[in-house]
Amino acid sequence: MRHRSFAMFSVGLSALVVASGARAHPHVFIDDAMTVIFGDRDIAGLRMSWTFDEMYSSMIRTDYVRGKTMTPAEVKKIEKENFLNLENYGFFLDLTINGAPVKVKAVTDFDAKFQPTQKEPVESKVADIGLGSSAVVQYTKEGEKSIATNIEYVPAKGE
Repeated sequence: MRHRSFAMFSVGLSALVVASGARAHPHVFIDDAMTVIFGDRDIAGLRMSWTFDEMYSSMIRTDYVRGKTMTPAEVKKIEKENFLNLENYGFFLDLTINGAPVKVKAVTDFDAKFQPTQKEPVESKVADIGLGSSAVVQYTKEGEKSIATNIEYVPAKGE
């Protein structure tokens, strides 16, 4: 029994070690960019830009933005409910100076923007979407209703 408990502990620990190597939520894809801000004698800060995939961005927009443009209050709510908790994970940043880890102590000037992706429209019907195909549907909120504003059809490979 003792060996079995140790084996289970080892498997669990291995899973944690492997999982800790992940740097983004498993179904959120992020393109990032960083600008180093220099002070008089050293680095004064970093400006990070994260661009999320269309699905996550659409989810955030649907959940938090009520009008055609985002208000400062909506930006604050997105920051509070979707970003500030990342402090527990070092904001997914592994920073070092001369090999020594640097902990991110504060994030300032948070902002959120939504930029439309321009694609060429293609005539299609729901019946055209077959096995292995997919469709991305974008919605906007109008009162309590979600209105489909764009449908992007992606055919299966080989179609």
